[in-house]
Amino acid sequence: MAQARQKRQNFAAPRVADTALPLRTLYAIFALSGLAGLIYEASWTRYLGLFLGHAAYAQVLVLSLFMGGMGAGALIVSRLGQSRIRPLLLYGLIEATLGVFGLAFHPLYDIVTSAAYASWLPGLQSDSAAMMLQWSLAAALIVPQSMLLGMTFPAMSTAMVRGQSAGGSGRPFALLYATNSAGAVIGVLLSAFWFTEHYGLQGTMIIAGVINLVVAAVAIRLAMRGARPPVPVVRAPAGPIGVAMIAIAFFTAVSSFFYEIAWLRMMALVQGASTHAFETMLAAFILGIALGGWWIRNRIDAFDNPLGALGIVQIAMGVAALATLPMYPYTFDLMQIAIAKLPHSNIGYAGFNVVGALLSALVMLPASVFAGMTLPLLTAFLYTRGRGEREIGRVYGWNSLGGIVGVLAGGLLL
Repeated sequence: MAQARQKRQNFAAPRVADTALPLRTLYAIFALSGLAGLIYEASWTRYLGLFLGHAAYAQVLVLSLFMGGMGAGALIVSRLGQSRIRPLLLYGLIEATLGVFGLAFHPLYDIVTSAAYASWLPGLQSDSAAMMLQWSLAAALIVPQSMLLGMTFPAMSTAMVRGQSAGGSGRPFALLYATNSAGAVIGVLLSAFWFTEHYGLQGTMIIAGVINLVVAAVAIRLAMRGARPPVPVVRAPAGPIGVAMIAIAFFTAVSSFFYEIAWLRMMALVQGASTHAFETMLAAFILGIALGGWWIRNRIDAFDNPLGALGIVQIAMGVAALATLPMYPYTFDLMQIAIAKLPHSNIGYAGFNVVGALLSALVMLPASVFAGMTLPLLTAFLYTRGRGEREIGRVYGWNSLGGIVGVLAGGLLL
């Protein structure tokens, strides 16, 4: 067993750059990137709700386009895995482009929607044609940025792999996933309860764009600091196990988004369908993912059989999800008690949102914690067993594409 572990470590050991990258700085800027990314998602939902005239459709559309764009972006970046391009420089350029898009989004939205209302929609002969045009314009507005967001995790992961003598460790993947998700939780809550209220949608988008530009500046400076670019990690030829892992990445995302969509609909009956309720529920779900990645970070390299651990995690996620069904009716009683006790004032409304967030966490956290362990385990398993950097993007990309199926099937069909 010890010989096998040593063999895996030697097999996966990367050739590193002259200057190691500061890990804490990378984790910090990636958390800021996650914060900005969820500000975009929350703001896009509001923008497109205004344009489409239906908040529930906007939520499903934004989630599906968001996940689809991220999946496509990750798959594009995965093809750069064996190149000599500086991945941290690439990451910085991606963040800079995101920042420019963020600053330009509101004027672009005004131009597109004004033209649609004034010229394009009135000339259509049917409601279905009008809806298709609206959905197509909505996709054109947010898919490019979503693709860029999907490129960030593979690019940053590759930068850390090449820039640190990690010895095949899976810990950086788990920490990146956890810190990015933690930033996303903060981004959702800031967008819902502070930025939009005080600065409006345009101001909120500008804030997110500035955050991206700051992240880009730090990343590019770190990338240019090295004497020469890190070389790609050399890997043995891939085996058929990669196909199975990609399938697992895809289908676990399908099930995770079934859970998310179902829980959002269920908890909307408890909290009401307000924008604040949606975003507190979304924050609760992402918080579980962040906690799962954080918990697994120091344990991911200790598993003698990571694939077996992944199987146990999947079973535990299913059991935890099923356990929410008998628990769910009691959330109505708890909310009723809270409403009866809370004052009818701004403080009472804040308390109502806190209670709603806690109830959402009670329902969502157990299963979403296990969901947060899945992608780090998958990525680390493939990487430490001789798969190349390309697998980081492929697994992340197929996981995101599975999210589209989960959102569309869960939100519009099942």
